[in-house]
Amino acid sequence: MEKSTIYRCIRKCPINKHCFVLKVPGQLQQPLPVLVKCEAAKGKDIPMVIGGRPP
Repeated sequence: MEKSTIYRCIRKCPINKHCFVLKVPGQLQQPLPVLVKCEAAKGKDIPMVIGGRPP
């Protein structure tokens, strides 16, 4: 069975939450830019780069 990697938000959060971003089988080998809907920012899209190193 292949190990899954869960990527979470890495920004400092005013509501102390580490939101789920992406779950992939294995690890991302290269950085991936994504937009995340942020609850703390009242639903705004927050740009973030995930992957390329262990979470």
